[in-house]
Amino acid sequence: MREQIVQRLLSIPPLFHPSFPFILFWSPKSGCTSLTKWFFFQIKYPYDSSWVHIDREKYTYENNYLPKIKENMINGNKQAFKLVRDPYRRAVSSFIHAIKYSEHPSIHLKINLPKNKMAFLPYLYWVRETLHKKGSINEHIDPQYIEGEEHFINNHLYLENIESEIRSLENTFGLVSAPLHSLFTSNHHESNRMILGGNFANTLFTRECILNKGKELPRIESFYDQETRQLVREIFEKDFSHYKYEL
Repeated sequence: MREQIVQRLLSIPPLFHPSFPFILFWSPKSGCTSLTKWFFFQIKYPYDSSWVHIDREKYTYENNYLPKIKENMINGNKQAFKLVRDPYRRAVSSFIHAIKYSEHPSIHLKINLPKNKMAFLPYLYWVRETLHKKGSINEHIDPQYIEGEEHFINNHLYLENIESEIRSLENTFGLVSAPLHSLFTSNHHESNRMILGGNFANTLFTRECILNKGKELPRIESFYDQETRQLVREIFEKDFSHYKYEL
């Protein structure tokens, strides 16, 4: 059973280094860009700040990387932390991601987008139905919680308080104080243009609209009405309960 849980957890390779004091688990659309930059800063690993994901893939697929993590997890040699995000906020981020990358094979083959456009409400119904049928869609859309992870991960970092969480880790483990403002700046974040109020739960958004950096987008709360809130609660029930987010 423990072996199976470990294999599930390693499907998204965590951040690990032999000399680093703990293992960092994460989920896509939950602050992984910022976390990776901070981790690379701490271990002095060179990376391209414009698209750190490629460097993370290169780093985590080096020889013997996953077996080393597995050994540490089984033996309990290092503490494990997981960065998590409010499911309401992450669901909107995943929706925007799905439209933005609708032509990418990993997304396009699984989402039947009518002419590359979709509204948040039917998107959530599609997510609920597909997860019920297949159990998984794409790690950018799937729930953050992985069955059995509590056997190995009991420490959570909350994206909503990421700066204070990171400073606490640096102080506790004697790590270097990182320049968080520059590390946490990313050219693919959309939050700075998400300023529109109103009800956009059933408004169609196109790929062109999302890709247009000059186009304003709704605030997170503007995607929510009673129906979309209930769907997110249902789809991501274990994220809410396990990470103790308010419904």
